[in-house]
Amino acid sequence: MAGVSHLDEIIDDKTKVINMLGTSQKVVGLLLDNPSIDMESDAAYAVFDNNFFDYDYVDDTLLTATALILVDVDVQATSSTMDEANLYIQVVVSKGYMKLESTVFKGVKGNRKDNLTRQIDLVLRDSRDFGIGKLEFVSAITANVPDSLTSKLITYRIPNFGKDRKLGNG
Repeated sequence: MAGVSHLDEIIDDKTKVINMLGTSQKVVGLLLDNPSIDMESDAAYAVFDNNFFDYDYVDDTLLTATALILVDVDVQATSSTMDEANLYIQVVVSKGYMKLESTVFKGVKGNRKDNLTRQIDLVLRDSRDFGIGKLEFVSAITANVPDSLTSKLITYRIPNFGKDRKLGNG
């Protein structure tokens, strides 16, 4: 699709986040229950199709024990020259997949959801690849999902210049 939109960052920011997280060995290792995963393997590449979604994908008929990362962006004009995007990253884990085996994840405390949430923040928090300056952490709260799942919703604020000057501010 040709053309430039005032809302291109909705697609661009989600793509950046998924690429950053999908190339993090710690994130992929937690998703696939293999902290020493070969990042060049088919399994590591498959996370982009099987574990990352750029929309709200929580299906109450999800039958396999898995972990998912859902990414979404909302944009709001804050003035005639600035806008603000909210980046939402939801970590969704089957309750039967929460436990991290101490023999596999040596020295790691906590469960899969909390460790994924932590690793996502470590990958993204100091990023200057979005908007103006660093991402601004807003919250990490429990999100509602079907009973067989558990979830955490991480929110970041992305301050940005407003509408593309080439498109006009009107």
